[in-house]
Formats: sequence, structure tokens, C-alpha cells
Amino acid sequence: MNRRASMHEGLTEEYLRQVWERLPRFIKPTTFQSTLLLDRALDADVTLASETLQITGSFKFRAAYNLLAEVEENDVITASSGNFGQAVAYACMLLGKSCTVIMPATSSKSKQANIRAYGGKVELLDVSTKSR
Repeated sequence: MNRRASMHEGLTEEYLRQVWERLPRFIKPTTFQSTLLLDRALDADVTLASETLQITGSFKFRAAYNLLAEVEENDVITASSGNFGQAVAYACMLLGKSCTVIMPATSSKSKQANIRAYGGKVELLDVSTKSR
């Protein structure tokens, strides 16, 4: 059975081990913070997980890298408003692949610039006239 087929059968310990072994070693650990005021307001133990210190600013890099490491093609196309597009572009840069990110024309200029800085191509789409 191929790896892609096994992904649909559940998150086994072996699959999770393969994912973590595949991810680049320089991923920053997730920052966790407890929240006294939220704990009191909700009468619960609340912990916030922050991925904003990752290179692309979100947790999405882990998924993008893991997915693209299994894709045999070297040219990747995705649609994103920004965060996933940045993650795909960065993962492609590390994996030696090229990517095009189709984005709404209203997407953040800084996210567009980051995608380009990671080597991705940005194609803007006027979402008022066309659907992604």
C-alpha cells in the first residue's frame, strides 16, 4: 500500500513518526502559554499555542512541507490568500520545487512579497469577477 493511501486510514503512530522525521530540523517549537484571565472567565484550564514565530508565521508550513515532500512533480500550483501560499513557497524552496500561488488581488502585499522572496510566483485574481 502506498503512503498516500495509508494517510486516509488514520493517524497511526508510524505515520506520525514518518512526518516528524521528514520535517526539516530547523522548525521552531510551538510556544505555549497559560492564561490566568481566560482560565477564570471560562472556569477552565486554557492554554494558547502560538505558531507566529515559525519562519512563515503559521503552523501551515508543517502540512505544506509534509505534503510536498510526497509530491513527485516539481511544479506546484496552489490557491491561497497568503499564509498557506507562503508555507508552500517556502517548502518548495527547501525541496527544490517551483510554485505558483493564485491569490486574490486584495491579498496582503507583504504576503505576496514573502511568497516571491521564497521563490514562488504570484498570480493575482480579481475575485469580484472570478471565483478561486
